[in-house]
Amino acid sequence: MKIITLDFETYYDKQDFSLSKLATEAYVRDPRFEVIGIAVKVDDKPTKWFTGTHEATKKWLEKFEMSQHLVLSHNAHFDMAILNWVFGITPKGYLDTLSMANALHGINRSCSLKALAEMYGLPPKGTEVDDASGKRRLDFSKDEMNAYGLYCIHDVDLCRELFDLMVPKFPRSELKLIDITIRMFAEPKLLLDRQLLDTHLYRTRAAQAESLAALAKMLKLERDEAGLKDILMSNKKFASLLRALHIEPPMKISATTGKDTYALAKTDEAFAALLEHDDPLVQAAVAARLGNKTTIEETRTETFIGVAKRGAFPFPLKYSGAAVTHRWSGFDYNVQNLGRTSTLRRCIHAPKGYKIIAADLSNIELRLGLWLAGQDDKVKLIDDGVDLYVDLATHIFHKTYGEIVDLGKKSRERTTGKVVSLASIYGTGAAKLKDTLRIQGKVRFGDIETQRMTDLYRSSYQRVVDAWNQGKEVLDYLYETKNTPTAAAMPFLRDGLLTVTPQGIVKPSGLMLTYPDLRWMKDKKDGKMGYTYEQKRKTRDRVYGSKVYQRSVQSLARDIIGEQILAVAKRYMVVGTVHDEIIVLVEENAVNDASDYILECMRTPPAWAGGLPLDAELGVGDNYGDAK
Repeated sequence: MKIITLDFETYYDKQDFSLSKLATEAYVRDPRFEVIGIAVKVDDKPTKWFTGTHEATKKWLEKFEMSQHLVLSHNAHFDMAILNWVFGITPKGYLDTLSMANALHGINRSCSLKALAEMYGLPPKGTEVDDASGKRRLDFSKDEMNAYGLYCIHDVDLCRELFDLMVPKFPRSELKLIDITIRMFAEPKLLLDRQLLDTHLYRTRAAQAESLAALAKMLKLERDEAGLKDILMSNKKFASLLRALHIEPPMKISATTGKDTYALAKTDEAFAALLEHDDPLVQAAVAARLGNKTTIEETRTETFIGVAKRGAFPFPLKYSGAAVTHRWSGFDYNVQNLGRTSTLRRCIHAPKGYKIIAADLSNIELRLGLWLAGQDDKVKLIDDGVDLYVDLATHIFHKTYGEIVDLGKKSRERTTGKVVSLASIYGTGAAKLKDTLRIQGKVRFGDIETQRMTDLYRSSYQRVVDAWNQGKEVLDYLYETKNTPTAAAMPFLRDGLLTVTPQGIVKPSGLMLTYPDLRWMKDKKDGKMGYTYEQKRKTRDRVYGSKVYQRSVQSLARDIIGEQILAVAKRYMVVGTVHDEIIVLVEENAVNDASDYILECMRTPPAWAGGLPLDAELGVGDNYGDAK
């Protein structure tokens, strides 16, 4: 099997038609789209350039018989979408140097072709593309097209050289996951319900207008809807509105600038807590802000309608897109943030003759975290079928296990046990636990009670506490050995499953968790000394022992779901993954066999995690929402 490396050069206009202005799907499917030319390299043979009409380009590409070979590019989502959607050519498999670089070097630094060429000491990337804005294929002179061809050939050569440099240290299983990730996007099989989307958009806009009108009436604002919405969407103006209601706007440190900024998003706990303020005007203002500030539901629905008009639904996932953990992240339109009851889930449906199976790992982080810390007494309880949330609740409320079970899963007691279990495993203190219980669990406790819960958890889960301390030792080691790359490795967590080197924490897969530019410094917000690292380009994040443990658990959980995706994909079509869930498309007559096989795969721990009790559940439906 050959490796064919390719790169498309396409028409773009910096003003209104480029990948910086449009999503990849919208750009490639736009009527304005045009291929200027393409460079192709077969294995290590000289790279060839071709430019011509659509028909001529398609005929030229078909000579390479890509359906029999692996095809490589840098940013394969883009190039492989063109190959499939524009030219109807489906390779045997996909390779992507951008995805590989994300995993090896992290998203804290640029992994563009230009940046990687500099990093690996390769010849610099050319600049001819900068002069091609607004130019159609026939607008190029012969000399200009020749120069553009040489530029594209050089990009292809760089891509192949980077692949050859990175692949020796890249796990084969991860290459397969990259292939599946690109396939989800470039070979879309799911469809969208246009009629339901139109209805949902109408209802979403009507609900927003109603909430704006209600707020205007409550606040006695003599403004039209647009004026009120302007207040809601402006941080500065909304902060002034809160002050007029005798509320001091909550603040936070900006991850981008490192300076104080308003904490007025739904993810800001102090702001979300104002939904329960005693003053109904405050409640209404915050509710309207959360409903209108981001307009996420309206924007996403409009985006989905646009996709539905153009064709099948590409599932957009960025391989190793999350900082530190190698988890997938969304791009273009983020399918990972759709609520479980979101109408948009029901808009994603299977083609005729197929069903969607959505299979989800049960409490994977809790199970894996306890196993990894060596908290074997609690792991055994899980294996015996004990509900750990109920078990903890018995100690919090001084009731028997049976009494709490009889109260039901939605009871105050079990809810409290669940929130305390999931928050405390990663080191949440009493003060934050109090807010978490109120916001997530909708249960209220005083300072003394939440401190007692925190103390109870830590005394009952001593090995978890020990894991936090080991995490601190890891940070000390990384900081002390950062200038000694040959320092002896340090074992970390269960039986030394993870190996800490001066470069980072090595997982069983061979991939590494890193904390780039680790520093011991004073925090700008509270003045305390602690470790920080470069989380994203030019921004820093605090890190401490329990967070090292948390990121290790989350990354290994990602590896488990990755292994399971590979296992499921041997028999069935994996069309998406969201967190700890696998989305599979199966023929209607294969649902029962597929369900049994998928559950078997997801209940089998990986070879490196013997004794880890895994469980999973799944649903089947004509659409993604019903499959939940």
